[in-house]
Amino acid sequence: MPYEPVDDIPDIERGRLDFRKMSLLMRDVLTTTRMALNHPYNFKKRIPYWEDELRQYLKHQLLIYQTTHDSIHILLKVSLRKDYYPPVVDAASLCREQIEKVFSIALVLGNPHKWVKQSIRGAWRHDHEMYLLALEEHGLNPRYEPFLSKKFIEHLKTTQRPPWGKYRETMVSDLAKRVLSYYWQHAGAPKKPSWLKRKGSVRDYLSDYFEFPTPGKSIRFIKHKALKRFLWRWHKDYSYYSQFTHVGPEKAVIPVYGQSRNLAIAAKLKVNADKLLNTIVFTSFIATASASTLIVNKLRDSYGAKHYLNEFWEQLLRSSLLARAIWNTYPKKFR
Repeated sequence: MPYEPVDDIPDIERGRLDFRKMSLLMRDVLTTTRMALNHPYNFKKRIPYWEDELRQYLKHQLLIYQTTHDSIHILLKVSLRKDYYPPVVDAASLCREQIEKVFSIALVLGNPHKWVKQSIRGAWRHDHEMYLLALEEHGLNPRYEPFLSKKFIEHLKTTQRPPWGKYRETMVSDLAKRVLSYYWQHAGAPKKPSWLKRKGSVRDYLSDYFEFPTPGKSIRFIKHKALKRFLWRWHKDYSYYSQFTHVGPEKAVIPVYGQSRNLAIAAKLKVNADKLLNTIVFTSFIATASASTLIVNKLRDSYGAKHYLNEFWEQLLRSSLLARAIWNTYPKKFR
């Protein structure tokens, strides 16, 4: 059996979770973990390059955990107060992001230089493509001339070879920039240009150079066996929530039920919405706890984060079978 059996929670159906208390506890976990990341040389294993960039990346991810959770809370509160259920499926899409960050953090912690740099390259690619698009659509507009001929170009040059950072290096090579421009100009670039000597297609080159791997692909880069198992377990829930982002059948069920005047359908609507709502809340909490565990256990001094994190897990383990399943695969090793 790939995963351990999960012990049931006595009287789980009568149990209640204090959402306000859990949200405050989650905020304590995130705040103290970010505080611990403010301190240099606080990783158990020395990081010779890009430690500052790694700390910033992790702090940003933890901050987004909080803001995304707050957005989920807003959508669910509107749904409950107005008995209007479609916002619940949009909250599910945001919940997918909470899970996705677990994979990103695991990947970056394994090889900070490679993957933090990759995330910066991806951002540069987006800016470059937006510049090319603006040039085509607004290049003849005099109002855009200062922006497109100077400010945007200066921004791209600066971020291509940033003057900041302890170890200054080129983020995006001139060759990669040329390939990206070629791909833009040739609508998918079915043929590889003669000047590109690398093996594979143009698309493959750009994917390897610029793109951050999806959760499923990211697991290939993880070597630790227990960590891989932990991520594969999370991928099951990630796949489920992806339906709400990619507009799968589950995305339509609640809105469609909401259009019906049939009383039986209305009863099903409330049951389905309440079930999804509760699942979303727990999943957001558990994803936050999982990501924080990955970070805290890499630090020499958690500055109080580990205390809050252990309390957070204890509350979740008393209330959620999903929390117990995730806990069994990896986090319990660091109790």
